[in-house]
Amino acid sequence: MELKTFLSLVTKLKEIPLPGFKSHLLLAPLNRHADLNNTNCNNINPKRAAVLIHFYPSYNGQLSLVLIERNKYPGVHSGQISFPGGKYEDKDKDLFATALREANEEVAIQKSTVEYIRTLSKIFIPPSNFMVTPFLSCSSFRPDLIPERSEVSEIIELPLNDLLETRISLTRLINSSKNTVEVPCFKYKQKIIWGATAMILSELKIIIQNTLTK
Repeated sequence: MELKTFLSLVTKLKEIPLPGFKSHLLLAPLNRHADLNNTNCNNINPKRAAVLIHFYPSYNGQLSLVLIERNKYPGVHSGQISFPGGKYEDKDKDLFATALREANEEVAIQKSTVEYIRTLSKIFIPPSNFMVTPFLSCSSFRPDLIPERSEVSEIIELPLNDLLETRISLTRLINSSKNTVEVPCFKYKQKIIWGATAMILSELKIIIQNTLTK
């Protein structure tokens, strides 16, 4: 899909209902379903975080979004593929400001080039006790993406067309508890996209598909 086509859909994208929890469950690990269904976030006081789902025309003119592969470290999200984003800080005006700041720190996206489209459904991540708010945005040109090497091992540019055509797969992974688990995922160029990132992509994929059929 080219930028011009995507921009023609933006008005509908802003108005289309979000599938939310149902779309997240499609890519949620099976052992996570009960946690997601039964969690009362008012009782656990989750930490707030935000991520940026940022679209732009890539080298071939086709629309892509940016993902990052995190460095390996002693933590629950070590080496995982995610969106640029992170924890809310007191200096942030709001959660969108958090997403913009983190995207700038991690891959050098300049906030002045980012056009806000809409907010997607919040998603709770039990292992790290974060409530994450995803923000959908776009730019009219490809940003000069530069990884912050202390946090990012690789930048991944995922074409929108590939996301729309990708089917849900199952893969076996070793989780942070050193247990082997089978999880639903998206696969792109030998990369395994699972967990919260895949769950957010699931909602994104559904709303774009619904927009295209309206």
